[in-house]
Amino acid sequence: MYYIRRAFPIRLQPLVGRSIEKLSLQTKDPELVRPRFVHAMHEIEARWARLTAGPAVLSGREAHELAATAHDRWITEHRDNLSQSPWRTDLFARVWQKRRLGLWRRPDVVYQVRSGEDEMEAWCLKQTDNLTAKKGLQTNDDGCGILAKAFSPAIQRASLKLGRGHIKLAAPRVWLRIL
Repeated sequence: MYYIRRAFPIRLQPLVGRSIEKLSLQTKDPELVRPRFVHAMHEIEARWARLTAGPAVLSGREAHELAATAHDRWITEHRDNLSQSPWRTDLFARVWQKRRLGLWRRPDVVYQVRSGEDEMEAWCLKQTDNLTAKKGLQTNDDGCGILAKAFSPAIQRASLKLGRGHIKLAAPRVWLRIL
């Protein structure tokens, strides 16, 4: 397996908490190394430029564009076993809503535990953390919230497509000749 190892600039080391970046080229074939190396170097340079630029506020459109890849990934992961999908499409309307207040105006913990919206929100927040780390994005709390909220509609659309059977697998064309 071929890897790229590159030292972080000194000004970025406190931000990332390490001194060397190591990235796999995902190949053992020497013929594929050169184009993948060039692509990986551009990716590393872009990530470092975003880290150097500092925190940014994401717009809703940018967040949905970043979360769009989650839709396709979700379909490929859960196409074969729909029962393994942790996303509950029936709870989508209540995700990111203010929680019902219980006794003494405190959140109704029993309602939250039984319903499952918290797990869905936590999953979206985890995906946000993974994406920002992978892309080297620095966002403030508002940007992270916007991006996390952009994940839920993408996954909802993918889950609904899977549930309805709208995903068509590429099948070879068969031409029949009627005599």
